Amino acid sequence: CGGAALALIPAQTVICMENGWVSPLPPEGASVISHRTPDRAAEMARVQGVAALALRDAGVVDLVAGEGSDLPGRVADVIAVTLGRS
Repeated sequence: CGGAALALIPAQTVICMENGWVSPLPPEGASVISHRTPDRAAEMARVQGVAALALRDAGVVDLVAGEGSDLPGRVADVIAVTLGRS
């Protein structure tokens, strides 16, 4: 996601997909600006600290959800616990 996702950050609980990132500038764009190629996007994501685990470690997101076929159920469980409905 890009800059629009920043509007979601003030939520009480922020869940990020394991391959997700949040940044006003996508890593590919930062790579093009810095290195004149999008091929170094992964490196730029690390440098920017915008990948899911880095965001969790920085306290920006509360939960990193693993991706897979059971994801909707796991996210529903987290939402239920957060809302006190478990």
